Amino acid sequence: MINLEEAQTRLAAIQCPICHKSDFAIHPRPEQSFAEQSHTVMCKGCRYTFKLSIPTRTISQTDPDTANWLAGLPCPACQETGVRLDFRCMPNVRDSVVFVTCTACHHPFIEKAPMEAYE
Repeated sequence: MINLEEAQTRLAAIQCPICHKSDFAIHPRPEQSFAEQSHTVMCKGCRYTFKLSIPTRTISQTDPDTANWLAGLPCPACQETGVRLDFRCMPNVRDSVVFVTCTACHHPFIEKAPMEAYE
């Protein structure tokens, strides 16, 4: 499971949908559910908030459709398919972003997820 410091560093790859800055703070206390920990992310520029979800169980057990989609994602570095889901967030109502790591070369990258993959 990814730690919050790494998640906060990787969030710099996206922009706040309100002020377009990439400086976020993650509240350290999670809300625990069956399959994931949810943290509140706050933009340091405008204080806009959204949720970040870190899986606590394997995605294939809890969301097979998303697991199948992730298995087919090609890595931009090595072009191999198959990634590990590190965390995901929904910075606004139209975008779902997954932060993944290639299982072949361990390159971290982000991918815009189809909305049905987040539900």
